[in-house]
Amino acid sequence: MKPSIEIPVNPAVKKYLEIKLGKEYHLSTDDWFGIMIYNFLIYKSNKNFKITPKRISDNPSFFTVFISENQAEKNGISLTEKQEISINNMVEKIFREEMYNLAILNKTLCEIEYRVSINYFLDSFDITEDDLSFDTIIKDFDRKKFTMMEKLYL
Repeated sequence: MKPSIEIPVNPAVKKYLEIKLGKEYHLSTDDWFGIMIYNFLIYKSNKNFKITPKRISDNPSFFTVFISENQAEKNGISLTEKQEISINNMVEKIFREEMYNLAILNKTLCEIEYRVSINYFLDSFDITEDDLSFDTIIKDFDRKKFTMMEKLYL
């Protein structure tokens, strides 16, 4: 049996990762997620920095990362709770930025309403209201929209 790590994530983050990386993800340094996980495994330190956790549901989903035996022997196969929270926070941030950038580009270039783009994005990852509240997404988008538009130079 191949060594693996079960990373607790929000249900929406799990669905996003499964579509982007596949349901059976094998650790690799050929993609952004693998590089992130690999670096957490390599740099095991107890630095006292504070992470503000986004709420992972009371019943979290788990995204499994399979690791080769060579990597497991070399780097270990454990993550601290702080690292697990960091992974969830980073992936959720990437997920939201990708969704918001798509909505902004669609509105600017194709005159498609923000809400329509966001709905299609969520549908493409099979993310439901149970996984992530649409109202929460819209409120977050409205707060970040102008800052993100400035970064895109549109």
